Amino acid sequence: MKFLETDHPFFRPLWIRVVVVGFCVAWAAFEFYGGSSFWGMLFLAMGGISFHGFFIAFDPDGKKKPQASHPEPTADKGKPDHD
Repeated sequence: MKFLETDHPFFRPLWIRVVVVGFCVAWAAFEFYGGSSFWGMLFLAMGGISFHGFFIAFDPDGKKKPQASHPEPTADKGKPDHD
């Protein structure tokens, strides 16, 4: 399970991605201003993770090919299949 599903169609428009990242950073600034450094760091981290997911690793065309974690097993031609 991912923290943020960046490939969801809701996040395709640029303005939505900017608003999400901006909100996290603005909320972090609000928390720092109020003296809550823990919550400020938490929201700043969320903003950083969102920025990376939406602007650095984001695939706007959705053409990312899923990488197989395990290669497909190859069947031996000379051995019968026993189930």
